[in-house]
Amino acid sequence: VAPVEETPVAEEVAPVEEAPVVEEVAPVEETPVAEEVAPVEETPVAEEVAPVEEAYLFADIREADSIVTDEIAEHSIEEIHVSEKRSGKMCEINIDVICENFENGDVVTLEALQKKRLVSAKAGRVKILAHGRMTKSLTVIADKFSLQAVKMITLAGGTAKKYD
Repeated sequence: VAPVEETPVAEEVAPVEEAPVVEEVAPVEETPVAEEVAPVEETPVAEEVAPVEEAYLFADIREADSIVTDEIAEHSIEEIHVSEKRSGKMCEINIDVICENFENGDVVTLEALQKKRLVSAKAGRVKILAHGRMTKSLTVIADKFSLQAVKMITLAGGTAKKYD
């Protein structure tokens, strides 16, 4: 009979320490998912003009140039179709003179300018220039505009309309 080998006795193992209990964490609130947004439609260039703000009513040429591009100004001019070609002497008038003589919301035309004796009665056409500050929201109808004048009129909430 073969001798029996003794099996070595395992060393005593240290008891396992219990892990500390982690405090319960408050559940994270879910952030609401934004609803699907409808695709944005392209807007005409004329509507890209900044909304009217009180400060824009007093914009001068440099401020108007820094806010509105020439391209936007050109596209913001509404055209008025006339059956007969307008002719006659072209007179010029500045924005500041118009603002001094018209009220908010008025429509400025060659005839209205002549009636107030701001341009010659013999004038057949009118060009609007951007000297001074635009202080009123007006609809200005003319044969020509400087781009700066259009910018100032538009920024003040007015409209520039040109005979085609």
